[in-house]
Amino acid sequence: MPKQQRISSILTQCRLRFLGHISRMSKDRLPKQLLVSAPVGGKRTAGGQKRRWNDLVVNDLKQCNLSRSWREQAQERDSWRATIKHRVELLNKQTEDKEKSCKDEKKRRRQQRLVVTESALHCSHPGCSFQAQNQAGLANHQRQRHFTMQMIQCQHCHKTFHQQGLHNHQRCCQSRPSAT
Repeated sequence: MPKQQRISSILTQCRLRFLGHISRMSKDRLPKQLLVSAPVGGKRTAGGQKRRWNDLVVNDLKQCNLSRSWREQAQERDSWRATIKHRVELLNKQTEDKEKSCKDEKKRRRQQRLVVTESALHCSHPGCSFQAQNQAGLANHQRQRHFTMQMIQCQHCHKTFHQQGLHNHQRCCQSRPSAT
């Protein structure tokens, strides 16, 4: 079963086929006048512009390496279509190869980071054999298993709490004088 084409490749191929169709039209036809002519006296505003059909076609021609002699090639319908199909397949293949190499590079870097960090993610507490998958896991383990919490007394009601518990208690301690 042949591999399915990308949507972007299909759109590129359709635009270039239509470009060939337009270029074979006579100059007095309205579609050719609309698509080939440039607006008189108009300027595009500064900033990011919406891409026009002409912008997309110019980009497609560059990507498919057809920017020089496309007008002569487009006059022969069958050879134009064959050329477009071949160039778009090449473009599709190049894009897939580029994405695969990026994916492989990311995978290689991720594995390299894992090798470097695996040795550093063992609990340093004597007698503990815990091994974390990441730095946050190691810090959490050490805080929960090996950190001795200090007990602190509330100034108002003299109850004893851990640091976090005291903070939460003080927000609602009934013994505090209310601010009136």
